[in-house]
Amino acid sequence: MARQVTLKDVAREANVSVATVSYIINNREDQKISDATRKKVLQIANLLGYTPNPVAKSLVTGRKDLVGIVYRLRESTPSRNLEIFHFIDLLAKRLNRERCECILLPADVTDITLKRVDSVITLGILAEEFSALADDCFVPILAVDMLIDNTWLFSQIYQDIPALEREIPEDALLVAEPYGNERYDEFVKARFPAAARLAPSQCVPERVNGRPLLILGAPLALSVGPRSGSRDITVIASDPTAALLPPEYKVVCADVVKKAEVTAQYVLDALNGKFDAPHDRKI
Repeated sequence: MARQVTLKDVAREANVSVATVSYIINNREDQKISDATRKKVLQIANLLGYTPNPVAKSLVTGRKDLVGIVYRLRESTPSRNLEIFHFIDLLAKRLNRERCECILLPADVTDITLKRVDSVITLGILAEEFSALADDCFVPILAVDMLIDNTWLFSQIYQDIPALEREIPEDALLVAEPYGNERYDEFVKARFPAAARLAPSQCVPERVNGRPLLILGAPLALSVGPRSGSRDITVIASDPTAALLPPEYKVVCADVVKKAEVTAQYVLDALNGKFDAPHDRKI
């Protein structure tokens, strides 16, 4: 059994006194401690898996672990919105089986709501939104379908879309909606030069000119494929609407079930003070 993390462990890693850690953990307002020190100690305590007394916490609160899923839907990305909700559905069912409760939190959620949760999953939000959340939220935070700057304090799990593109013709055009996280968007689209990337509104015969298409998302393929004029369409699909695609489309399935399983396991491990899994995980 792993040794329980102590105040002394947190103090050593944060390079502060044990008393300072105790004041911060116990939210002592009569002590003058800078915001920078407070944030550093809480983040290191989070990383090390320090918990004052999880059994007492359970007895006091009388509830299960509460996981906040922070996401953003966009009017301009209807296909991606459906994929997000399919993933959330899989994830919530998996966490519920492990006696965790989930609460859906739009990206502009109030600080009061965030203080209620025991862990946070962020899904496709902007870098500045993640940074602001991480700066003020001191529970385990996991980024999904995002690439973030600090993978020492946080973990990221993301679909390795480029690995699914290997069999796509070299002259294919990419049709995709933004994922919402700038660095992950560029990671997904890096193989395609700017001239080979099409917004859904650009997917018309005169622009496609008969070239093969790679469409990210089955709902997107259902809406733009028929009017594109292309006879060679490959779809990377991650939700059940793939079953509605025409049989002539080539469908490559992104394993969103595995992504949900891995995400849930990371959260469960974090809630139990385990942080030894790779902080950068491709699916």
